[in-house]
Amino acid sequence: MVKRGHLRLMSIVFALAFFASLLLSACTSNNGTSSPIISSFSPTAVQSQDNYPLPDWWRPCLKRDNRGNCTTWDVTKNPAHCDNYNNPQANPKPLAVWGGLEVCEPLVGKSNLVPVNFSYPATSSENEFQCTELVKRYLFLRDRSLLPLGLTDGYQVVDNYTAQYSTLHKVVNDDPSSNLYSGKLQMVPDIGDVLSYGPTSSNSSGHTSIVVGASMTSPGTGTITVIQENIYWNHVAEPTETLNINSWVIRPSSYGAGTVIDWMTTRQVSSSAAAQTPVVTPGTTPSVPVPVPTPTQPPTPTPTNTPTPTATPTPIPTATPSPTPTPTPTQQPTPTPAPTDTPTPVPVTLPSGTWNDPYGGASYGTGEPVTIVLTVNGSNVSGTMTGDISGGTTPITGQTGPLSSFSQQDQGFLDYVVQNYGSGTGVFLVYQNTQDFIGAFAGSTYYMVLQSNGTLQGFWYFPNQQIDTGALTFNRIS
Repeated sequence: MVKRGHLRLMSIVFALAFFASLLLSACTSNNGTSSPIISSFSPTAVQSQDNYPLPDWWRPCLKRDNRGNCTTWDVTKNPAHCDNYNNPQANPKPLAVWGGLEVCEPLVGKSNLVPVNFSYPATSSENEFQCTELVKRYLFLRDRSLLPLGLTDGYQVVDNYTAQYSTLHKVVNDDPSSNLYSGKLQMVPDIGDVLSYGPTSSNSSGHTSIVVGASMTSPGTGTITVIQENIYWNHVAEPTETLNINSWVIRPSSYGAGTVIDWMTTRQVSSSAAAQTPVVTPGTTPSVPVPVPTPTQPPTPTPTNTPTPTATPTPIPTATPSPTPTPTPTQQPTPTPAPTDTPTPVPVTLPSGTWNDPYGGASYGTGEPVTIVLTVNGSNVSGTMTGDISGGTTPITGQTGPLSSFSQQDQGFLDYVVQNYGSGTGVFLVYQNTQDFIGAFAGSTYYMVLQSNGTLQGFWYFPNQQIDTGALTFNRIS
């Protein structure tokens, strides 16, 4: 039998839990409270321009340091959905998926404060599955140079990331006096941009989300769709939400996430929006009449009518024919050494052979060693790419040759290789894997330059992605 005092206490706890379930829990960076998890949400597929793989840190962790950070992952196993290997409290069924990026939640009644590090050494430990975990995971998968920032709650994401990384630019949503105010800039978020929401009475940490859709009915008016973690409304998870935009300003969330205070983008943002054309126009008009003195010069043609100078050039042509024949034979041998210099870039194509990358293109240092075997036939390249531990393999096909032999699009990616590794021998390699391979989707592209020591260096990219996934250093074996 339950005592009356216990009944009263239970009813109070139930009432508090019910009230809390109407609100969103704190979106903190490695601190916060568990969220009420009641969800029968089926996965939502949101179209993406990119394809993000399951993170490598969602492979099983083999070893941790004394602070609990994972130092070694099992590269023989594929990553588990929503990190279910390392976080048994995670629901392995994602709430939503956008271009491979999974929106996750804990199992019913479990904690959403399980720490995870994205790489080792760890720059930050994130809590699965707070809102900041999703956004920082997305940014790091999109660009490995955007290391996750610690001590960065939902409302601080835009401020801290734009202060740390020059490729990200801030736009203010809630302060008309700011030079970066969206109303002054006349800018709205686009797909891939990130929002920060201010703290609310029930959540001092604010919130953050990712824009996955945008639809404008007229300039400054329309809607954006976001994906997010750790938002619950009326007992139900809300992994996506559509926000209204009026007069260039994003309106507050309908699910209790709060008001968007700012957002960040990779697009250029200019704080000087003042139009200066009226200042230039009056300055140009007076300068046009200034050349009026030119009509005073027509009197000068009269002295040019004198025919006397025409007689003086006649003796000059008689002297010129004699020297001209002598230099012509001597100058013909001089161009001959020039053509012999042009063929000197002997390696016109890449030689067939075998190369190995000890990190498999994972620039964060946790990847599986990968071996490529290339067969070169003119400018055509074929072969295989094999994981040294897992034994996974895929055929590869591609092209080799000088920079000018590649398409304009490939030249753009190869220019980035040259910026980082130089032009080497002047021989380049571009190939794709035709099957999924150790976390790399089929159709991923590899751009490399052949160095004088035989090493291939460059970067690789997931299909239809503009930001590299990792750096490549393939050392020649045979």
